[in-house]
Amino acid sequence: MSAQTVLELDRLPETSEGDSVSQVAVRANATWAGAEPLERIAVLVEMCGEISVADMTVLECVAAVERLSLVQTRLAGLKSAALARIGQLQKADNEPVPLGSVKIPGTHRTVFELVEKGGGQSRETSRKEIQRAEAVAGPYPLFGKAIHAGQISAEYLDVLTRNIREDALKEKASRCEAELLERALREPLTMFQKSVRAWIIRNAPLKAEQEARRESRKERLSIYKEDDGVAVHGWFTSLNGLILDRALRAMIGVPSADDTRGQDQRRAQALVDLLESSSAAVRNTGDAGGDIERGSTVGSGEVEGAGRVRGVGAGHLAGVGEKQSLRPLRFQISVQVPLGTLVQTERAIEQGCRNLEELERRSLVREGSGGSPGHDAGYVGNDGYSPHVGCYQSGAGLGRQGSCLAGRSEVAEQLGGVLSTIRAGTDQSMIEGFEPARLEDGTPLIPSKLSQLLCDSSLVRVVLSARGEPLDASHAQRTFSITQTRAVHVRDRSCRFPGCDRGLEMCEIHHAQEWEQKGRTVVDNAVLLCFHHHEVIHRDEITIAHHAGGFAFYRASGALIGVRRHESREKSRHVVNE
Repeated sequence: MSAQTVLELDRLPETSEGDSVSQVAVRANATWAGAEPLERIAVLVEMCGEISVADMTVLECVAAVERLSLVQTRLAGLKSAALARIGQLQKADNEPVPLGSVKIPGTHRTVFELVEKGGGQSRETSRKEIQRAEAVAGPYPLFGKAIHAGQISAEYLDVLTRNIREDALKEKASRCEAELLERALREPLTMFQKSVRAWIIRNAPLKAEQEARRESRKERLSIYKEDDGVAVHGWFTSLNGLILDRALRAMIGVPSADDTRGQDQRRAQALVDLLESSSAAVRNTGDAGGDIERGSTVGSGEVEGAGRVRGVGAGHLAGVGEKQSLRPLRFQISVQVPLGTLVQTERAIEQGCRNLEELERRSLVREGSGGSPGHDAGYVGNDGYSPHVGCYQSGAGLGRQGSCLAGRSEVAEQLGGVLSTIRAGTDQSMIEGFEPARLEDGTPLIPSKLSQLLCDSSLVRVVLSARGEPLDASHAQRTFSITQTRAVHVRDRSCRFPGCDRGLEMCEIHHAQEWEQKGRTVVDNAVLLCFHHHEVIHRDEITIAHHAGGFAFYRASGALIGVRRHESREKSRHVVNE
């Protein structure tokens, strides 16, 4: 603080401990007028120390909190601007030095030390403040001005810095800053977070797919003993969390008037009821195949979808038994898909499948010349996968328990001729620039997830006016009829991915796109997969060859993952071996 500032503080009117906000402000007004910026900050600091809330009423305290929140926001913007100015003045010839490492004169050696030790705060908080300053000085100056003006909080800027990290995407976001700021000014923070994720999916779908894959690996559910009971703790992706929530709500239903339990108690009991219902459905589903409906609701054309839902205990559970029947559990999740996005996604899927077909052709050429698809002959991945041999060599997991054959010719000898080819490709570049599909709470979906939901769902077209009013709606149209679904269930009976034996109650149908359905029947173009492996198929663009005797699974490189024979062949072979 300069000597001039000290002189100005010495001339502040004397205050008493019981002074109100207005009293202090009136007496300090003369000192504030005409003061330099640094002197005004010093006056503000002094005024905050002199204000007492001891005699305030509740309404006055509420008003004080509201105004102090605004002051806090504006001060955060001012601090970011000051830090950005330090970097501008201290960096020589625009040298690429991080703002936190910039050397400064005075007591503290660097900007980071100034923020951390000067502010008496944690390293994490200090890093966040420096990130804000770098963002204001770099791609988001308009956000900095809005924060300084008290229009938005600094957390809106944090959403951008946390989600947009690559330089190319930052440049694109900088060009779209006015659009993003317009959303920030009219949306709550939670909705703005979803809007930013939607913007990333629209402008960088491949990057969004990679981020979603990292997020999916964070899913967890811990069950451990605590006191005399069991504690459950976990984390789910937005879609799976919404499915779980809807399933529990459907199980709870409408509480009776004499139900005095709290919401948490009802949810705990609903989870137990849900698991018991699913277990009963498994017991009551015989070899004839139960009517266990699964899927995901997808709408089209600025839409609201209606239909079935994927998830544990989701959809319609109708157990097939001699004397027992289960109460159906029905609920739905809507996915809103702009019509243009739906049409373009179908085109992207078509082109993606053609791309896989071309990769497959090239792979066969390499195999014919003695080469290995995609890798050198000696390559073995960290997960034990050897593309030269074409199957997993060690460990446990995807494909490692299934029969693994060395080449396509041997697959044909073992399984017979190919009835159809079921590909799961999506050309991400074709979706760039299109508004993503959203869950009903506004959470955007990555393209591969939308492709997965389109496999086994009900479609409802709803046309909306410019004001959002429904003008027209169609009836729900299912991808597979009940008869076709039962046929697939009877044939496959469990997840067909090599090494997986999850039953019907945890499975849904994956099928070829209409343009390449070359099989004899629709059922030839379908395969039963558990929820997890259905996601893997779309995420990793795995191709499935449906032979007369079973399925063969191939990576996008053409490498064979493994095969699964049809249940009847597996059983007959087992009898012969005995």
